[in-house]
Amino acid sequence: MNTNSAELGKLIIGMRDAYLRGENAMEYARKNSTDACNTVTSTLIAYDLQAGSYIAAAEKNPEHVNSWCWQLVHLLEPYLKAGSTVMEVGVGEATTLCGVLTRLSEPSVRAVGFDISWSRINAAQYWMSKGGTTASLFVGDLFHI
Repeated sequence: MNTNSAELGKLIIGMRDAYLRGENAMEYARKNSTDACNTVTSTLIAYDLQAGSYIAAAEKNPEHVNSWCWQLVHLLEPYLKAGSTVMEVGVGEATTLCGVLTRLSEPSVRAVGFDISWSRINAAQYWMSKGGTTASLFVGDLFHI
């Protein structure tokens, strides 16, 4: 998406207003730009708008997080040994990564995660510290690993 500052400002305001109305901000972006698809710019705006929402959902529904993380642990553990590393691409707010790490029987597993959104990585760092876990988290684009 090639946007000048006026177009970018309009997109940010329009997506924010759609989000606050409970509408799909990405749908707003697709309908109101020359690109008929999700762009990196609109994705970054949407992720900034929703940063913290996955943590709020995890806090509201811990049973769901618990169930999901245990399923992943059962799939991963046969392949992990001391010193193994796990990586979550698109880590978001690390609600899954943190949950998996706290349930693994092997305490020396290292964790790495990245997401395209700095706002969500920032929220992830908060969530992981609250959960007593650590990981190397950074901003990255899965299409340009």
